[in-house]
Amino acid sequence: MSPGWIRRIDGREPLVAYREVEAIVSGAPSPTERRLRFAALLASALGASETEFVVVGGSAIEFYTRGQYTTGDVDVVYTGRTEVSKVLLEWRFVRQGRIWLNERLGIVLDFVKPPYTGDLTRTQALETPYGSIRLAALEDLIVKRLASAKHWRRPHDADHAQLLAAGYEDRIQWAYVERLAAQYDVEDLLAALRRWLADRRRM
Repeated sequence: MSPGWIRRIDGREPLVAYREVEAIVSGAPSPTERRLRFAALLASALGASETEFVVVGGSAIEFYTRGQYTTGDVDVVYTGRTEVSKVLLEWRFVRQGRIWLNERLGIVLDFVKPPYTGDLTRTQALETPYGSIRLAALEDLIVKRLASAKHWRRPHDADHAQLLAAGYEDRIQWAYVERLAAQYDVEDLLAALRRWLADRRRM
């Protein structure tokens, strides 16, 4: 017999009971770690494969930067077959449009319309004690933030691109970034970012 703190949904893997989720999430030392733990628990509960559950947008930037940049929700593209609502209702979430909210946990989930608009092969796996989650590709995030800064007139989004570039410069595939920047018409902002990185290295 399964331990008392788990039960099954649709015959799939055991689902962690809400009180266990609450203990894990509430015990996190920071809001970023709280959201990270929850994302990992949810991906595991859904039985999502590597490319079926991808953390995107500001949430991915928050996890990559370990909280240097923070957002108020968890942005996810989910394409798996397990019905999300069954899991979230078990975990006492309330739905508001595409948003799911649990005020006690301090978690807001925003399910972005699929598919993932980037290169899935470049997404990054992040291992946690509570399961693995996949983050949007660094390259896709950088270019999309530059595009947001230029076309949507959100200048601070360029700062987010800088954070990622500075933290992961050696892992970024810059040839792909350049091709993508041309598609989004942000070659000028990318050139400025590369100059900033070069100046930073010389300091």
